[in-house]
Amino acid sequence: TETNLTLRRISQAVESATNAIGIGDMEATSVYHNRAHVALFGYSVLELNAVDEPAALFADKTVAAAIHASILAGRSWAGETDLKTKDGRRIPAFVRADIIRDEHGHPAGIFGVFTDITERRRIAHSLETERQRLAITLQSIADGVIATDRYGRVQLMNRGAEELTGWTLAAAQGQALATVMPLRDEHNRRPREAAPPLFQSPRREGACLLVTRDGGERLIAEKAALLTEADGEAAGQVIVFRDIAAERNRAVERERANRLESLGLLAGGIAHDFSNLIFIIAGNLSLVQTNPALPSGVLPRLAAAERAAWRAKDLTQQLATFAKGGQPQKKPVAIEEIIRESVAFALHAAAGVEARHDIPADLWLVEADIGQLAQVFNNLALNAVQAMNGRGTLTVTAENL
Repeated sequence: TETNLTLRRISQAVESATNAIGIGDMEATSVYHNRAHVALFGYSVLELNAVDEPAALFADKTVAAAIHASILAGRSWAGETDLKTKDGRRIPAFVRADIIRDEHGHPAGIFGVFTDITERRRIAHSLETERQRLAITLQSIADGVIATDRYGRVQLMNRGAEELTGWTLAAAQGQALATVMPLRDEHNRRPREAAPPLFQSPRREGACLLVTRDGGERLIAEKAALLTEADGEAAGQVIVFRDIAAERNRAVERERANRLESLGLLAGGIAHDFSNLIFIIAGNLSLVQTNPALPSGVLPRLAAAERAAWRAKDLTQQLATFAKGGQPQKKPVAIEEIIRESVAFALHAAAGVEARHDIPADLWLVEADIGQLAQVFNNLALNAVQAMNGRGTLTVTAENL
């Protein structure tokens, strides 16, 4: 008959199903197992009924009790649980159980469908492990990283991004990228335009100013890349950025050092040429003073000019010191003579100021750069003379400490 044909078709479909299907009565006695059920659990109907253990197919007996209670209450049950096979293996599975009713609607039995989800669990575990690995890697990156959805709303940000922007992930999630990461041009300070909502093109990359949540500014370098679905549709973007203020400062310092090096070479050349000229001037002044025909009043002036020339040579030595990197050329010197010459030079044009020196005869030698020390004494004496309005006594005292 047509009914028998329909039943045979249903029976064949159930028997050939890939999911394990079992049917039992209301007392949970097994009535039917399809081939997949036998393959999964290892029990025939007779073997399972002969097992002296309630809910033998379930590793967790409380789950079996919950399923039976739902069926008795007229409700189906579905969920994941661990099953137990004949040989003692545990298998993760998705289970669906429902009631079978007769033609009058009365409960007549229970059927259960069991789907082995071992591979799905393995994939899920693998994905979760990879997710955790990526999350740890992301959080360990010093650069800021922000990921958005296709509409430019923040979905993820690492600790680096939190520190740079001043936003926490909890506060930023779902916010527009332009709100969390407002940018300005570093030259004219105009706002940078936000990314288009569907990301037809990536954001520009380069240096710009990031306005932090508290209103501060950071000089950053940013780079963005599109995220795409398998079909090529835009799914969002990832922005990677870092603070480059220190890097920029180092570049400026390198440039300054290069300029100083060039100036040093120039200063060294000037010092060398100027020193040669001073030698000629001082040498000729020295020779002129040996002329017996010179008036006696001229000799002191020539001697002073010679000393000034040699002082000028000391200035060339300072240029040479700068050319060598600024390190003083130290040697043991008696500073009394340097002091007296410096003061005399400062008082040369101040006729109303006289000098008084209080310098002990046993003043120690000092390890110093003669040119630099003379410049210090000369500047101090000139300042003093200028402060005295052209008259008075300039007292210089030295002592051993």
